[in-house]
Amino acid sequence: MEQTAPCSIETNVFTNQQSVDESSSSYLNLSKKFIVVWLLKDFPIANVNLDSIESEIENSADFLQKYNNSPVQCETYVSSASENQKIFLILPKKHAQNVLQNIHDLHVLHSIYIFQDFSEEQLNDYSKIVNIYTDLHRLINDLCSEVYNCIYYAQLPMTIFKKQYEQDRSFDGLNKFAYFIDFWSPLFIDLLLDLPSEDYEQEKRRFIEQCRIYYRANETVLNDIDEFENTYEAESAIQWFKRDSFVYRLLNKIMRQQNIQGILTIRFYIVDLQKQLNQIHQEYIEYGIYIDNSQVTVYRGLILDNSDFIHMKTNLTLNTILSINTLFSTTLTLEVALMYAGAMDAKEKTPIINQNKTSVIFQIDIQYNHKLSVKQKPFADIGYLLDKGESKFKDECEVLCMVGSFLRVDGIYENYEIKIENGLKTVVTLVTLTLINENDSTIPTMKDYQILKSTKTIEGKIIRIGNLLIDRSLAMHSSRSKADSFYQIFSHEYMATCLTGQAWIALKRNQFDLAIKLAFEALLKGNHSNDEWKITTLNCLGGVYYKQKLYFEALKYYQQAYDISKLTDEKIAKNTYHGPCIAIDKFAMYDNYRNISSINIARIYQERGENQCAWNMYKESVDCEMRDTTDFHCHTCMTIAESGTHVINPTAEEHNRIWKNWKQFLDLGLDDIIKYRTSIITGYLSFNYQYDFLSRRYDNESCRFIAIDYFQKVEKQCSSYVSNYQYYLYTLQCYERLAILYRYSNNQSLDYYEKIIRLCCKYHLEDLQNLTIGYQGMLKCYQQQRTDRSEPISELLCTDSNEIETKSVEISDTFFQYLKPLHFALEFYDKQFDTRVKTENDLRKKMVYCQLKLAALYYDQKKIEEAKFALSESISLCQQIGFEKLNISQICNENLFFIEKKFHLIIQSYLNRLYNYVGYCNDENIYCYIAHLYKKTNDLESTLTYLREPLENFEQYNYICSHTLYCYTKLAEFYQIEHKDMNSTVKTYERAVTLYKIHRSNQMKTMISIVQEHLIDHFKQTDDFKILIQIYQTLCTIMSDDTTDIFILYTQMKRIWKLLIRKYDAYESIIHSYDAFLNLILQILNPLTSQMTMVIDHYRPNFIQVCIRTKHLHIAIQIYQKLIELLFKYSTDMMKIADVYQIIAGEFLQKKLFYECIEVYEHLFIFLCHHPTTGHYIENDKIDFMFHIWKHRIISEYLIEEKYDLGINLYYKMIHILIDYRQNIHSTSDQDEFVSKIFKIYDEISSIYQLKKNFDQAIFVYQEQIAFMIKYQLENIQTQINTIITKCQQFAIDNPNETIEIYSQLIHFIENNRLDYLSHLSTAYNELADLESMNIITDMNSSESSDLNQQVSDYKQKARNYMSRNQFDKAKNVYRQELLPFLLENYARDDEQIGECHLRIASFIYANNRNQALKSYQEVIDIYEEKRDVFYTDYAFELNVNVCRRYAGTLFLCYNCLSTIYMIENKQNSARTTKQKAMNIYEKYQNQFQFAADPLTDRILIERLPFLELNY
Repeated sequence: MEQTAPCSIETNVFTNQQSVDESSSSYLNLSKKFIVVWLLKDFPIANVNLDSIESEIENSADFLQKYNNSPVQCETYVSSASENQKIFLILPKKHAQNVLQNIHDLHVLHSIYIFQDFSEEQLNDYSKIVNIYTDLHRLINDLCSEVYNCIYYAQLPMTIFKKQYEQDRSFDGLNKFAYFIDFWSPLFIDLLLDLPSEDYEQEKRRFIEQCRIYYRANETVLNDIDEFENTYEAESAIQWFKRDSFVYRLLNKIMRQQNIQGILTIRFYIVDLQKQLNQIHQEYIEYGIYIDNSQVTVYRGLILDNSDFIHMKTNLTLNTILSINTLFSTTLTLEVALMYAGAMDAKEKTPIINQNKTSVIFQIDIQYNHKLSVKQKPFADIGYLLDKGESKFKDECEVLCMVGSFLRVDGIYENYEIKIENGLKTVVTLVTLTLINENDSTIPTMKDYQILKSTKTIEGKIIRIGNLLIDRSLAMHSSRSKADSFYQIFSHEYMATCLTGQAWIALKRNQFDLAIKLAFEALLKGNHSNDEWKITTLNCLGGVYYKQKLYFEALKYYQQAYDISKLTDEKIAKNTYHGPCIAIDKFAMYDNYRNISSINIARIYQERGENQCAWNMYKESVDCEMRDTTDFHCHTCMTIAESGTHVINPTAEEHNRIWKNWKQFLDLGLDDIIKYRTSIITGYLSFNYQYDFLSRRYDNESCRFIAIDYFQKVEKQCSSYVSNYQYYLYTLQCYERLAILYRYSNNQSLDYYEKIIRLCCKYHLEDLQNLTIGYQGMLKCYQQQRTDRSEPISELLCTDSNEIETKSVEISDTFFQYLKPLHFALEFYDKQFDTRVKTENDLRKKMVYCQLKLAALYYDQKKIEEAKFALSESISLCQQIGFEKLNISQICNENLFFIEKKFHLIIQSYLNRLYNYVGYCNDENIYCYIAHLYKKTNDLESTLTYLREPLENFEQYNYICSHTLYCYTKLAEFYQIEHKDMNSTVKTYERAVTLYKIHRSNQMKTMISIVQEHLIDHFKQTDDFKILIQIYQTLCTIMSDDTTDIFILYTQMKRIWKLLIRKYDAYESIIHSYDAFLNLILQILNPLTSQMTMVIDHYRPNFIQVCIRTKHLHIAIQIYQKLIELLFKYSTDMMKIADVYQIIAGEFLQKKLFYECIEVYEHLFIFLCHHPTTGHYIENDKIDFMFHIWKHRIISEYLIEEKYDLGINLYYKMIHILIDYRQNIHSTSDQDEFVSKIFKIYDEISSIYQLKKNFDQAIFVYQEQIAFMIKYQLENIQTQINTIITKCQQFAIDNPNETIEIYSQLIHFIENNRLDYLSHLSTAYNELADLESMNIITDMNSSESSDLNQQVSDYKQKARNYMSRNQFDKAKNVYRQELLPFLLENYARDDEQIGECHLRIASFIYANNRNQALKSYQEVIDIYEEKRDVFYTDYAFELNVNVCRRYAGTLFLCYNCLSTIYMIENKQNSARTTKQKAMNIYEKYQNQFQFAADPLTDRILIERLPFLELNY
């Protein structure tokens, strides 16, 4: 923080008047400002320390206003005070009468304090006079006490978040957002908590210094300040708050005043409070006191003037969100709150009644939710933290909420009675609230708040708050703004940020030169690594030039801002792109996208007529900046499209250019209609919407045709998505606009109004508003047609009146004869449009039809006057028609009786109609309407009688008609709603099902039986009437249309199953119903495809039974659903069928049912084997995926759990599957890939055995690997053996304790897998001897096909080729230089590897077991010595020098080691003998050795020469 500077009294931060003056215009803050007005003219202040008295007043009140000479100015000030101010007036007795007669009755004047010098005259006519004082100190004491009491009991500074909407039907609330300017205060609190604290002690010293200046005249407080300075620690913040000390009073005062500089000065203390509250809150959670999802209720009492209460009640409507602008203290004890509210006497515990005041109790529910963090705005019970300044009421249990906490209003109850002691009651106004978590994004206001908080840096937060403050001032048309002082306060620490903020203020005030100056100064002084700040500054410059239409300069700065955070290939490659610095969100929309570079760039392009550039920029913004949400695609599209259209009184040329620009921009969207569909549709709606408002920009014939064209495009795009509610609204808007645009072509207009009605009836029958629009439109069209078709007067004069009447009678016989009275009866009418109306020629009758429908719709919407008017119009038209047989007038009159609640007249009328009906279908719904009318008269007995009667007819005569289900349903609803008789409700539905079952197809009968036996019976047993009724209601709807189509039946059945999604206890019965329905499907679809036959065999007895056995019933249900879907849609689709296997396996895997998951995949493999596809692509992909899951999800889990054998078994299963697949299914598959997969699996198996320290089995796996190679006659067997040996050696290094066992097993492995080099060597020797003697070789034994045989055969074939050309020397060289060296090298290497194993064993056991080491060395010697005459011959040494070096080097080493051991064992003879043998080897083969120096000992060592690289 900034360094402390010496402060004068005038610069004291706590006496800053700016907050009081400015907030007088704040219309959302309920906090009062307490002002003392002191008229000093003729005031006896001789020998009075005025500075001390003024200081005392300032310490209590918000503001002291003094008038030294002018009583008139004093009166004017009080008279002009705003409603949220309370005035405490000090007057000298001399001027009291004159001043009070003008202002006494003002609501803002709270109380009056008169001072006099020993005068006896009294002022008894003024009730607000507290007293007439002769002691000034007593006056000041009483005044300050009253101010304090007003604050203590009544003040709760809060901000109310009112949502202001610009609602437009065409955008369905896209422009709905909270009035964001109200959020500045809680955002400022968040900023306080986020600001870095550079010097805690310095902040504390500055606060203490300011307090001493502020309380300079109050010795008691100064002593408290000294104590605070000496004893305060961060852990004691709450204790100091609980004390009735200067800290508590000062904090509440500056919070009420919203004194920014004062709040910053005490910031260190606010942060301490927040941290301590959070610590206590977390401790309560850890100790189990704050139990998750539990709730506590706390209270706060207030005393309000009646006028203040009315103001509060007006603002605190249901679901209003509040933010408390101070530390918010509440109590767990209702009695304490009643005392604070002035509703109960603290001592006597009796109720208090105050006619001029209202006692208000805030009842606040607090939910403990551990998932939602409260670190920023914590609350905690601090009742246990006592200090010498205890609570005013000792039994108070105090819960303290952090400043900035949010509350939701749940209800307001006036004259609410609360019981207190002794059976007495007190009356209060109860306001119920809920403390809400600011992180709860399910609450729209909190979601808006999260958006506002989403700035990434402190600089961004400062500028956002400043923007809200200036917007607040502009909204109130105030020339002053708290934003100016806000930036001034922060300018020392955040100079560049505040310059940027001030530049935005200048821009919004249209002070363009100042804005440019400030923005450039900010760029000069700022930190350019802060992208958010830099973008904001550059956008400000762009906005200045944009407003001045200097587009080139504006684009320059907007482009610079955009380039900073745009998505680039480099950022993608480096993974450094984390989205835009400044998001396109609701705040950006609220701010008209002023700080969004891309939108402003597109706007400029659009205004300049560069539509393609504008569209490209819009797409880039959608793809990059709005890629995570589609919420703002529409609004941004419309914002760009409308750029440049808000021209006042455009010229004809401008008019045409605007339309051309708009049209071209939207036309570009047609090319990208798939990706940007929603944006284009809403853009078109925006475009054409203009036509309907004559007061807006466009209304002419050419524009009308353009609008029609675009709306038809919208209609086409929406039609496929109309089941989606958003697109349903789009389509309705489209129909309405087209109907209006076609108003000069009535038939087309009628068609679109009819489409509105049909769409509403199909998807949203409850959409009365749009149904009304449809019928209103049709009525207007008929009225217009009637006007247009009025016959000329000459024709009327020549027409016989009898002819007219005859013509009317003739038409009447064809109209309304099929329409029943109930089609129009209020609360019983049919909303559908009857197409037979279109065939009627008499427009008056069509108008009557529409008026009757509208009357019913109006009545449903409680528009009673409109309904009456429509009925009267209908009667008037009927009188013109003059044909009474239709009884239309009677229907109108009955509806008027209904409105007038004369139900008995309507009942009698319908009873008369009822008795005239005979036959099976005799309009039984009339019974229901009569019952409905009886119900309106509360005659429930008659209601029940008439509801029962039609059902008895249905069942007696065993018939159904169009009214049957309706009648049964109405009776069931009556039992359910009126009688609460669930048994009778269910029985009524049962009767309906029983009747309909007789008259339905066998397929539907079976479906009904399935529902009854498996679902209804289950819920009957559990007495779950609620779900029983829902099932019956759905079943009745299904039965209304008979069908034999099994797919339709399944679709209907799904409606019933959908009701049971969360009925977990019924899952077994649901599964039985699925199984029964599956049987029905199989019966109808028989015969099945071969694929589905196998699928059924796999799914039912295996997968489904697994789910039932393991109690994963929801998965069983999913399997049935997938199975039925396959039967209907994909019975031969191999890919889809295989995918379903995978889905089931995935479900088992998720539940860790590994064995079952494996089993599903095995069945999938069997299925693929029996139904191979062309190219085997599906099989290959599925097997690869299966192996991936097995290895990385199942085997890896086995290994973690140390279930090694299960992992090994699964790997072997993979090998068997691969071999089986290649042998039986895809024999032509790539062998290299096949072998590679098998080898990798063997390696994995071996690694698991090594993990188990089971080297025997690991070697056995390697043995299997070699056997596999031999079986499939693979090449490079020796290479693989060498690789295995290397792995084993490495394993021995990694596991020294297993060395002996590993090398012992490795010796056996090498011996068992040696290739037959010796036999080939013997043959090759003989064949070379024959060549030497010039014998022609005819058979070189080249027919074998093993890897070794093939290599030998290749050498011999090479020699044979030379011989065929009589190049015998070359043929001999093949043997001498290639074949024989090759055989010798490999056999000798095998010996060397075996010898190496023995040597490793010897070296490992040398220290502890020399005898065993001697044996190991001897084993190596025996390998070589025993083969001296057979293999290690001088001729062999001549052919391959490496063989000689292996022989000589190994023996030399072993004899030397033996000699060393014998010497240690003191076996001198043996030592000399073995040493001599070593020297003999050296002397004989010394040309195979070399001398080397040991770098550690400087000894000269003898070692064998390196092996030569042989070119065989």
